[in-house]
Amino acid sequence: MTRHAFTTHEPVRSSTDHVSRPVGLTAVQATSARQASSQAVRTVDTWFGPPESSLFGSMHIPVSGTARGAVVICSPIAREHIPTYRGLRQLAQLLGRAGFLVLRFDYRGLGDSAGMQSDPEAMDGWLDSVREAVDHVRSCVDAPVSVVGVRAGALLASQVLRDIEPLASLVLLDPVISGRRYVREQRAQYSVMVGEDVAADGRVSFIGGSFAQETVDRLSSMSLDGGVAAAAAPRVLAVVREADRTGKAVTGLLAASGASCITSSRLETFVNPPSFVFSVPTTVFSEIAEWVSVGASDVRAPVDVAVRHDAAVGLTADGAPVIETIGYRGPDRLLSFATHAAGHRAEDGVVVLHQTAAEHRIGPARLWVEGGRLLASRGVGALRYDRRGTGDSGDVASEESTAPTSADARDDVRHVAESVEAPAQATVHAGICSGSWHSAFAARENGAAAVVMMNMAKWSFRNTRVPIKAAHVDALDSAMVTRLFHLARAVRNRVHAVRDTLPDPGWRALGAMGLVNAPEVVLGPLAAGGARTVTLLSPEDTALFEASRGRSALQRLRRRGLRPEVAIFDRGDHSLYHRDLRETMFEHLLTVVGDTVGGASPTPFTSAAPLGAEKL
Repeated sequence: MTRHAFTTHEPVRSSTDHVSRPVGLTAVQATSARQASSQAVRTVDTWFGPPESSLFGSMHIPVSGTARGAVVICSPIAREHIPTYRGLRQLAQLLGRAGFLVLRFDYRGLGDSAGMQSDPEAMDGWLDSVREAVDHVRSCVDAPVSVVGVRAGALLASQVLRDIEPLASLVLLDPVISGRRYVREQRAQYSVMVGEDVAADGRVSFIGGSFAQETVDRLSSMSLDGGVAAAAAPRVLAVVREADRTGKAVTGLLAASGASCITSSRLETFVNPPSFVFSVPTTVFSEIAEWVSVGASDVRAPVDVAVRHDAAVGLTADGAPVIETIGYRGPDRLLSFATHAAGHRAEDGVVVLHQTAAEHRIGPARLWVEGGRLLASRGVGALRYDRRGTGDSGDVASEESTAPTSADARDDVRHVAESVEAPAQATVHAGICSGSWHSAFAARENGAAAVVMMNMAKWSFRNTRVPIKAAHVDALDSAMVTRLFHLARAVRNRVHAVRDTLPDPGWRALGAMGLVNAPEVVLGPLAAGGARTVTLLSPEDTALFEASRGRSALQRLRRRGLRPEVAIFDRGDHSLYHRDLRETMFEHLLTVVGDTVGGASPTPFTSAAPLGAEKL
């Protein structure tokens, strides 16, 4: 253990939120809280809890080494965990600057913590995680503890409030009030936006999660207001959507708990953004930090945090432990998790699992966590990481948009690839969507035994197209800009009509310049460099591949003696939230790893109904 490893993340304020001030917060008190928030904070990433089932957490610590209180943030689950991740880091920083020790953590079986999300007893693990998180901060500082519960995190926290008393304050941020309604909404969203699973196997699919029926039944039976009403927290704050403020559920909650209330128009886009550009409601977070701060004492206690970088997260077939190590890679200290069995050597092989767009290192529905541990249990190392602007790497900026093919992103991918201890001939790169592009880029730059690209959507190593959409123009609310946009779009469409008549050499030249998608300019260099090149495509991505002249590209490459492999599927989604397609594609990855670097035998992952693939 160590007591000094940390990274620093600086939040940025925004003035775009619409917030009503909670009752009792005077202008003088608000100014005092803002002055307190100017203190610097260091962040320590660590394992904590029982060694046999460790939890991952990030602790935000005032640099003074003292704290006036502690705050535990209970995150959402499933897909809502992804878009809120960066924002909750910013909230933790604001609370840290106000003088609090703050813990963000993942529930057992979710995020980076040990355990399986599909465990029938997962709910016990989730509730125990809240208790253990509160116990952990109490072991680090002798000061009052507050809890911030977000979405389903508020519902989970409400079930154990009696166990974690006394609390100084409780914040319910866009809380799930009825578990039954929440489960119904999550299942409906999966059915409408993703589709149905091929076969029932005792698991229930949400977007971003796959849980045992027992877990979902218990979640459905929970309600927030009863637990909060029975709690002894002297101060309760509810932060709710403007549209929900006068609804029966919220008014009932406020009446039962006596909570103060903040409303915001930004919570819906924070929790369920319409795109991969995530929204950080900084002003709401500032108000929460001020409210918690006003209710706290100015008396400070010393903070003592023991940091664990290693945790046992599984076993190999012969009983050897699978170890996961928290690390920081490259000059920008990108947070990473290296997973390997005890005694693993670099030459035994490493699979680098590249994250997707703005999703952090866990991958869709936690695929990279559970998949990486499965790989390690079969003798092959796994590495997952965060690029700057995602997860726990880099500073959190309000209204930030992570550009997955920017110069910074390329540097991050290059630095991670260079940090891999395994030689190129023992390294496999794999990714989904933009992570596929990162895989291809890393393999081209550093070499690889294989590259597996799932749902590749950018078929060029250059990016010269300006992705201006109608929604961006509409947001400017300018008649002149709108007219110019429509004129430019008409010109573009005419150019596209001419472009589409180009012979293949011309198309390939435009692809090399980054002006069109041209699979040949990506697949050719990878296959020529000696990497086994495997592309796996959902129906949506198959359509893009074919519209980009992918089939004719394969014919030309094969005439040159190159053999890139492409497999297409007749169902599933681009983001791989569809359970069966996600797990089927991972089985393909296992096969490629087993064939190229050894170790991982091509036996099934967890899918009850693996989907058949057509090979092009």
